[in-house]
Amino acid sequence: MEKHEKLIALEHIIYKFADNQLRANDVSPAEAVLIMEAISGKMQRQCLESVIMGMVSIDQDVENQAEEHTGTVEDLKRALDKVVTEQNCAAV
Repeated sequence: MEKHEKLIALEHIIYKFADNQLRANDVSPAEAVLIMEAISGKMQRQCLESVIMGMVSIDQDVENQAEEHTGTVEDLKRALDKVVTEQNCAAV
């Protein structure tokens, strides 16, 4: 089963479960919308937190790499000269 098919099936299962539970508890359609929007908001916050934590982790990895790869001032100067030369060549 492809990923999008799996997600569609999962969406259908969750919808049917939620619909059955809301009906069994005599929740009105307006109340159901409020409940489902609250659940959606929680899922969006969870996703955002996950993305932010991934970005923080990546930033820390980059900082650690920068600290590990130190060289002389001459190495830095050569690297900067190389970047400037490459940019100048690309601009032409």
